[in-house]
Amino acid sequence: MKFHFLIYSAFPHYSGGRETWLSHVAVRLRARGHTVRIYSYRNHSAPLFHDLGRSDGLRVTEVPVPLSIPTLGPKIVRSYLHVVNMAMWTVAVFLLIAVRKRSRDEVFIALGTVADSAPLLLARALLPRAFFICAVRGPHAANESIPLPLMKRFFFFMERMSTERADLVVANGVDTQRRLSVHGVESIVVPNGVDLKNYRLDPTLEPLPAGFPAHDAKIVVMTASLMVYRQIDTSLEALAICRQTEDAPAVRMVFVGKGDQTPWRTLAERLGVTEWVTFLGERRDIARILAHSDVALALCDGAHAGGLSMSLLEAMAAAKAVVVSDNETYRQLVTDGREGRVVAESNPEALAKTILGLAADDGNRAALGMRAYERVREFDWEAVTDCVEKVARDVPRSERGKT
Repeated sequence: MKFHFLIYSAFPHYSGGRETWLSHVAVRLRARGHTVRIYSYRNHSAPLFHDLGRSDGLRVTEVPVPLSIPTLGPKIVRSYLHVVNMAMWTVAVFLLIAVRKRSRDEVFIALGTVADSAPLLLARALLPRAFFICAVRGPHAANESIPLPLMKRFFFFMERMSTERADLVVANGVDTQRRLSVHGVESIVVPNGVDLKNYRLDPTLEPLPAGFPAHDAKIVVMTASLMVYRQIDTSLEALAICRQTEDAPAVRMVFVGKGDQTPWRTLAERLGVTEWVTFLGERRDIARILAHSDVALALCDGAHAGGLSMSLLEAMAAAKAVVVSDNETYRQLVTDGREGRVVAESNPEALAKTILGLAADDGNRAALGMRAYERVREFDWEAVTDCVEKVARDVPRSERGKT
């Protein structure tokens, strides 16, 4: 079978949840004898983040666009010129797809509902036998609209068109599936995954990660992009409360992920916790960082959360005590007091109390961590790849090619 993945991203030079999903699934599909082709956009100014190895049956086509130009890229990302970039990528990928010799065993999977799906919407008339799967990974249109609010209505229109015209819609979690069902869209869950064998590390055998703080306090880590909706302000305010609480365990907080650190460093300074906060930026050694941490945070506003959180899966695979926001996205993995702790969104007092409770109880942390590990064993990448194969093979051939 031939798998074509469309991802509007600088893959494999970019880190993110769907990029991680694609890198793991693509390599495993190829190992099982399938042909895999990936369409992304070029950005060779960034380091290679996902090493797919070398194989004749696995190819990444990185389309040159304005974002590929190092001097223009950062300016485009922060402006409405990004829409022009999306349009150029859409046309280029559409042409690449349209001129290909087509076969009946091809499957096209768009890893998003906006720009990712646009080339396939254009190509529907030219690809009557191609099977088009739209992968919905959380509230994609809503999140894409954050830096481009004037495009919100158009992005939501694109999302509706993508889910309506695809042969099949897959969701990356039960919460996403339920959100789609409210809008009358049926979907099948193909979850995120985690490489279990790489996350159960013994910290006594692992060197301290570069830039990691000293072990003079309990380490609370968050691995996520530094977006406002990740409740980083709530986390820093909770840290300030922890530091001000008398006779409480000492706590340090570590943030791992891409994004502008400036506003959060400014907030940390204003709260008086600068010396207790470390920003490590984008890293590849997440497993080692988790191994040297005591508690992991997975926080997000419910309106912007969706699907099985990759960072949460990784923390649970590392057998860490996790603290998550009280919304459906995280509750599908964590029950309060069983696999971790659940706290109200944007409530620094509740978060601080929970962190201090875990910091003071080594036994409870260990028990929560072990139950968390057992919970995510079903999300091994081999099982996720099984799901992808099943989705591609089990849908009747008569369903392919509908317009």
